[in-house]
Amino acid sequence: MSSAEHPFLKPLGRDLVLASKSPRRSLILKQHGLKFEMLPAELDESVRPQEDPREYVTRLGLQKALWASTQRPLELCLGCDTVVLLEGEMLGKPKSPPEARATLTSLAGKEHLVLSSLAMVQAEEGFRRVGLQETRVGFRSLSSAEIEAYVATGEPFDKAGGYGIQGFGSMLVAWIQGCYFNVMGLPLEVLRRLWCDYIESKTD
Repeated sequence: MSSAEHPFLKPLGRDLVLASKSPRRSLILKQHGLKFEMLPAELDESVRPQEDPREYVTRLGLQKALWASTQRPLELCLGCDTVVLLEGEMLGKPKSPPEARATLTSLAGKEHLVLSSLAMVQAEEGFRRVGLQETRVGFRSLSSAEIEAYVATGEPFDKAGGYGIQGFGSMLVAWIQGCYFNVMGLPLEVLRRLWCDYIESKTD
């Protein structure tokens, strides 16, 4: 299926660029039959002093799209970023088994918040939009043996919060309130809204 056949997304009239190397985001777009180029953004993703998590994730999503647009000024560029908040604190991507164990132990039996931003930029036309979506996720209680078994799969190491809801990590989750795809890192309702905004901007 091409984007021209999508029931909710009209043809862009331009190529689509995803400023990410995330296989989860790529999978979501492919499931909708959308053709795109992956062009991972090269940015410093450090948090600025006193920066609020929502400000941070929104800024990073937009910066990634803007970076891609400097490389592909004629194309429509998507930038995404996702953070996990536990009791107001951002959890990063574990880089080692001990970090993964600590992250999963902190999440076990608790509720956390997943924030994902999605930005859409088309440099030639001066189009720039960004949206933010929030999803609440509750983890069941986890035994140390379960945490060890999950860490051994290798799944936690490239994901904010140390788990993947689309993989083995789905069995860590007791409940979810909000957009499932937001937890995967690409909020589809934001994508649909920004896509429609871009189509409408061409007819103004």
